[in-house]
Amino acid sequence: MVAALCRTATDTLYWEYAEPTVNAGMHNPQPVLQQIFPTEGVAVKSFILSMLIALPLMSLADEASSEAVPAAQAAVIEWLSLTDQGQFELSWDKAASLFQAGITKSDWQRSLNAVRLPLGELLSREVAKSDYRTALPGAPDGEYVVVTLNSSFANKARAVETVTAVRAPEGDWRVAGYFIR
Repeated sequence: MVAALCRTATDTLYWEYAEPTVNAGMHNPQPVLQQIFPTEGVAVKSFILSMLIALPLMSLADEASSEAVPAAQAAVIEWLSLTDQGQFELSWDKAASLFQAGITKSDWQRSLNAVRLPLGELLSREVAKSDYRTALPGAPDGEYVVVTLNSSFANKARAVETVTAVRAPEGDWRVAGYFIR
């Protein structure tokens, strides 16, 4: 069966179904009309058009999200391991340009010496959630994954790390933001 959304001269939308039949080897559609609803007014037409456009795009966003989250999480864990090993300068080097524009390498190193070193050795870290986004406050539009991790350190039993990864122009994921509480 084949279905198509059609419109009559009086702006009534209906689905037209065609059941193929064979007549001497030829397919002849036998349409059956099913009236759906009248489309008086621009709002209904706009809604229908927006749904016809939005539904496939929502599917693409879900697909992008499902591919992006694992890759971004892996990049975040790799980057965090640099801070766990005290390689603060290298963590700055490996961060996104957006991150580097927000803090100098020396200020980053001073911040981690003051905040991260006192926490001591990492005991455990687990991803609590990850959110795929295409816009964040104060940041240019792009592809972002905000990763929240429940962590435990030698000198702080419960910590929550929030790391924002951004897809770089080269296609890889890099850290654009880090917050710990």
